[in-house]
Amino acid sequence: MPLSIVLAAVFGVTLFLGVPIAFSIGITALAGLVLMDVPLHLAILKYFSGLDIFSFMAIPFFVLAGELMNIAGITKPLVDLADMVVGRMRGGLAQVTIIASGIFASITGSATSAASTLGSTLVPEMTRKGYDLSFSCGVIAASSVLGPIIPPSILMIILASITGISVGGLFIAGILPGVIFMLALMIPTWVVARRHGYPIREERIKFYEGALRAIRAIPAMLMPVIILGGVFSGVFSVTEASAVSVGYAFLFGLLKRPRAFLRELYPAVARSMSVSVMILTIIGSASILSWVLAADMIAQRVAEAFLEISRNPYVFLGLINVFYLVVGCLMEPGAAIIITVPLLLPLAEQVGINPMHFGLVVVLNLSIGFITPPVGLCLYVLCGITKVSLEKMVRSVLIFLTFELLALLMVTYIPWLALYLPMSLGFAK
Repeated sequence: MPLSIVLAAVFGVTLFLGVPIAFSIGITALAGLVLMDVPLHLAILKYFSGLDIFSFMAIPFFVLAGELMNIAGITKPLVDLADMVVGRMRGGLAQVTIIASGIFASITGSATSAASTLGSTLVPEMTRKGYDLSFSCGVIAASSVLGPIIPPSILMIILASITGISVGGLFIAGILPGVIFMLALMIPTWVVARRHGYPIREERIKFYEGALRAIRAIPAMLMPVIILGGVFSGVFSVTEASAVSVGYAFLFGLLKRPRAFLRELYPAVARSMSVSVMILTIIGSASILSWVLAADMIAQRVAEAFLEISRNPYVFLGLINVFYLVVGCLMEPGAAIIITVPLLLPLAEQVGINPMHFGLVVVLNLSIGFITPPVGLCLYVLCGITKVSLEKMVRSVLIFLTFELLALLMVTYIPWLALYLPMSLGFAK
């Protein structure tokens, strides 16, 4: 039996049995080493060499910074600011959720963090104002995918670290697509809100109140400005920026609500350590599996299959979209990047696709995977918070998913949308 079939079977069975994804990947890799009669100590070498990348140090810092900003109480000022901008649209509170998710993404860079935080705060408010519960969950789940798209993004850090693509370039490449995804979500929200007669904010915000809301949101909004401004200006690297973001988040929380912040500090650090260990374990395990696939020439056979279908860059990009949308349904995004991108990036370059454009398309596809079952982490987060069944959650997300796929096609086939800003700032040619 070919090794690839055995590995697929081991991976599928372990996932079906509920084994955590990091261990499922590791067990699959170990099975491959045993079947290839390779010394098992190689697994340890590949595990730690896969983690021995300086940029990966940014991951636990960005995770911790997001947790600290969350307990510092950034949600209300961000929601108030978003309400001032779009609150008077039809379905205003749902539109506020989308804008708030975009801003939240620029601070935390995490889809699941956005889903859990906004889900616990905005779903009860939307339900109180007459919104259908499943629709409310659908809006929050769909908009949570902005987390890995709008910088800083953990997925972009992983992809850039293993390919040599500029992290800063990927960060800035995600800005325009992030805005496009936000607009793509606002259109079906308006349509559904109008059809169901969901409310708009009747009262107008007076000038002084609007100014006060903007001032209150400034400290939270300074976080992405410091990170991106420092990286793009060359003042510090992405890894250094992540450490600076932790320092800023700590000072912000200490000044804003000192007692509550210190009381919640230990749980926040514990949560960030748990998430960081999970991500890094997945990266290490995926590094072993990636070596197994390369050693068995599975990677080469997949590459040949792609090129046999077509060398046309537009067809190739279509295949990439289909491939990563399927992979995103089945695998954790970070692991998917480590296992597949080193294989497919050289092929993309062969057919004339810009590496940064390719990298961004991969991130967009895998971000959509956060709301597609069976993995769909954001769906499960919201199911746990709201007690809505997975079936209802999936149905409520479908209309938003359709528009996100249209936005994905735009970015895929109009490379200018991804490359204009990086080229303007000298990050791409």
